Amino acid sequence: MFDSLIFGDEVKLFLKNELRQNKEAGTYFFYGDKGVDLLGLATVFTMAMNCPELENDYCGVCEVCKKIKHGNYADLEIIGLLQGESKIGIDKIKNTIYKASSSSYEGKKKVFIIKDIESMNKYSANALLKIMEEPPKGTFFLLVSNTLNILSTILSRSIVVKVDKPSAKDLGVTEEVYNFFMGSMDEILEWKEERLDLNEIRSYSALGEYLNLYLVEKKLKHKIDLLKGIDDYIYNVERIKKSEKLSIVFDLLFVLQDDKLVENKSHERKIIEELMHIFIVRSKTPKYTEKLIELKQELMHNVNIQIALTLFFLNF
Repeated sequence: MFDSLIFGDEVKLFLKNELRQNKEAGTYFFYGDKGVDLLGLATVFTMAMNCPELENDYCGVCEVCKKIKHGNYADLEIIGLLQGESKIGIDKIKNTIYKASSSSYEGKKKVFIIKDIESMNKYSANALLKIMEEPPKGTFFLLVSNTLNILSTILSRSIVVKVDKPSAKDLGVTEEVYNFFMGSMDEILEWKEERLDLNEIRSYSALGEYLNLYLVEKKLKHKIDLLKGIDDYIYNVERIKKSEKLSIVFDLLFVLQDDKLVENKSHERKIIEELMHIFIVRSKTPKYTEKLIELKQELMHNVNIQIALTLFFLNF
């Protein structure tokens, strides 16, 4: 089944070789660009470590593989940020250490997949580091992140697996479709299943509505509408009046004030950062890009969210 994965041959060959070594414990750090299904790769690596049907591979259909795929395998724990959280706290890591030190439920290898590893505070990172240095037999930690900006000592004690973003050809789509989804592997594969229409135009004036629907339902069709609305804004930007831009900002901020959709300021900031990222990537206009990146960086340094978003649109 490794051969069927939509990842580079180097990554697949590397993971197969790691499995052949039959290690008793270890830590792997999977990292790659946004849109790369790092969690999916960590999950199939877990299958390959525990599948009773195939050696150094996974079948994907046995009970063990199916349990791991659906997240109900007793010896697999996935740790990460919950909605609204900004840091992985010490309590989560202490609980992970306790479970790692306990006996296996299934009698094979225990795996702890830790997402958002860059969001650990220093106390959590140092606690994890201690058990990484002397992991219990049969225990594996699979760390997942889109950045190398993590504690250097954790990085130095991990086997680093760089996962490149699959190309349009790898994913079996045109360059146009690939660029529309900004190379997001998850979204492209979901789109291929659902075959949603990418040709209908959506107006920039309804960006607030599209964001609201996406946050409520978390469905790809609403993400597509949001992306189309952003594309329409970029296409018409030279003709959009200042008053219209302020109206769009008001609509977006109104959506972000709904505490049923946005749990706290940290979650709100994360949504706005992602919106800004999408605008910057899709714009491809040098005269805007530098200033927009500067404004996005200011947001990351605790600048007032409303001011940052307003300036972002007014400078676009």
